[in-house]
Amino acid sequence: MTTDIMQLKNKAAVLIASCDKYSDLWGPFFTLFHRFWRDCPLDIYFLSNKFGVDTQVVKNILVGEDVSWSDNLLKGIGRIEQEYVLLFLDDLFLYDYADTNGFLEVLDWILEYRPACVRMNRYVDNFIGSQGPDKSFSSLVGVISKGLPYRVSSVLTFWRADILRDILRGGESIWEFEIYGTQRADARDGFYSVLRNYFPVINGVIGGKWRSAAVKKLEWLGVEIDRGRRQKMTPGQTAMLYLKAKRSLLLNFFAPKHRRKIKDFFSGGRPIAGGLKR
Repeated sequence: MTTDIMQLKNKAAVLIASCDKYSDLWGPFFTLFHRFWRDCPLDIYFLSNKFGVDTQVVKNILVGEDVSWSDNLLKGIGRIEQEYVLLFLDDLFLYDYADTNGFLEVLDWILEYRPACVRMNRYVDNFIGSQGPDKSFSSLVGVISKGLPYRVSSVLTFWRADILRDILRGGESIWEFEIYGTQRADARDGFYSVLRNYFPVINGVIGGKWRSAAVKKLEWLGVEIDRGRRQKMTPGQTAMLYLKAKRSLLLNFFAPKHRRKIKDFFSGGRPIAGGLKR
C-alpha cells in the first residue's frame, strides 16, 4: 500500500458538491464528516456558489451563480489540479467511521490501473439500492458493463477528472447527468464498483425534503438540524419512495444487458430509484 501521503494528495482529492440553497446541511454534514473521517488523507474541496464554509481543513471553491448542477461541477473540477476526484454530496451523512485503510487500498489500485470511475460504495444505505457491478474483476472491484442503468453515478464515485469533464454537459441536473451521462459513458470502458462499502452514509434529503429516518439518525448522533429551513417528507412520500426503490432493485433479477431497457420502459427515461436527487 502506498504510504507517501504527499504523492496521493498530488494525484487525488475529495470534492464535496453543494450549492448555497443547501447551506442548512453544511453544519450537520461537516460535524459528521470531521467526526467519522478525521483521518482523510486527501485535500478536501467544497463546491458552492457564493458562500463557503469556515474551516481550515476544507478549501472552498465558489463558482458564482447557480446555473445548473452540471455547470457548477464543471467549473469546480476546472479548479482542481489532481487527476482524480472523489465526488461526495452534501446530503450524504456519515454515521460511522470511514474505512480509511480500505479506501487507501482501492486508491492504490485506481492510481495503478487508471480507470474512468470507481464507485466507492456498493450501496448507499439499507433503504436505497444500487445497480452494482455485473462482472468480477479483482478482490476489490467489479466491472459495471456498458448498457447497465446508472453506469454513471454522482454518489461516492472516484472519477478521472478529464473523463468526468467529457461526460458532463452544461445545463443538466443531477438526474439528467446520471441518465444521459450513462448513455454517453457507453462509448468508454473503465467503469467499476467496489464490492463492499467503505463509507457508512445515510441519504438525508430527497426532493428538497428531509427523510424522517435521516432526521432520527442525526438526532441520535447528537447533531442538530435547522427544522425551520426544510420540511420533512410526509409518510405518503416516504412510502412512495420506498416502493420506487424496491422497484429499482427488481432490475437485479434480469440479465444485465436488459436492465436499462426495462428501466426506460417503465419510467419513460426517468430515474426509478427515487432517491439521491435534488
